[in-house]
Amino acid sequence: MLGLALPVAAGAGQSAPTSDVAKPAGQTTPAPDAATVAAQSPFAPDAPADAAPYTLAWSERVAADTDHLIWTSDLAISTSPTVGIEARTSIDGHIAWTKAVERVHIVAASGDVVVIAAGERMVQALEAKSGAERWAVSGDRPVRTLTALPAIVLAIDDVEIRALDVRDGAVLWRVATGAAPATALSIDGAFGAVGLSDNTLVALDVAAGGERWRFPLDHVALAVTAGRGRVFVGTADGTICALGQTAGRVDWRRLASVPVAGDPVTDERYLYVARLDSTLKRYDASRGTLLESVTLPSRPIAGVRLAGDGVAVALASGTTAFITRSRPAHLTRLIPAVPPRLDAMLTSADAAIVLTLGITDGARTVMAYRRTP
Repeated sequence: MLGLALPVAAGAGQSAPTSDVAKPAGQTTPAPDAATVAAQSPFAPDAPADAAPYTLAWSERVAADTDHLIWTSDLAISTSPTVGIEARTSIDGHIAWTKAVERVHIVAASGDVVVIAAGERMVQALEAKSGAERWAVSGDRPVRTLTALPAIVLAIDDVEIRALDVRDGAVLWRVATGAAPATALSIDGAFGAVGLSDNTLVALDVAAGGERWRFPLDHVALAVTAGRGRVFVGTADGTICALGQTAGRVDWRRLASVPVAGDPVTDERYLYVARLDSTLKRYDASRGTLLESVTLPSRPIAGVRLAGDGVAVALASGTTAFITRSRPAHLTRLIPAVPPRLDAMLTSADAAIVLTLGITDGARTVMAYRRTP
């Protein structure tokens, strides 16, 4: 057991003291064990907080091994290694189409296309409206991550990144990485960045194809987010750092004793980071100054999402926390009648709709909530 001194929880939504400190470039620290931190963090029952104004729109049971949920403009798409793909309308949850594809393990979408990785080396593109196959290509190695953009699909395996034409699957360019991805690929316009398992960060020119720069990290990256001319990286030792997109130089670093919980998000001014000690941190995105630490009702299970005029975080208790972006932060929660064991949460850009995937009453279930006036 690691002797991590976690802060005593304040009331949900209140600011709490923080141990975040500035970290000089090149300084290394031992990486805490994420499972140990999570086990020490409180997650049941939730601390009190105001209820967010949402009502259940629909609830549908899915296959027991359903492991992915994504959202297009009007469809909730779930995948199962045994059943394949099911697309439901976001209005009422009825089945729009299904596709029997074995061993689907990754899914992504952009515009009118849904892209999946299935089997050992297959990448397929499907029409989002009907599920009809647009193209299918195979590679030399299993695909680890997929990112779908309007014109290209980026497939990352253990040694390279391939850019596939979204129209026909033709290879447009390749970039050698030399290591497997440790994070998802984050995109900001023509800039892309991904953390690798060899403790490096690779930046890409997504439009032209090619590596922009490569940066050595002290520890493996757990989260990468590109935005506002920077790329923000959370590593296994709890460090958050910001690098300029142009040259890959470090703008600032902040060290905390607890790892991040999934990808952070950034808006015009702030960087929002969920940590495994049940806190949400608000940093000045340009300088890295810690401005606010909000105690969450329970442990976050994934990264932060922009949601209308706030941010949203899925919690281990089966609820979803919404935190205002105005200061001081105010926290409300979406509280299901029977909180599921939550695995995934998605929100629309305006936070009007929330989708969740989890286990309710012993069955894996997709639920949709609508915000009430």
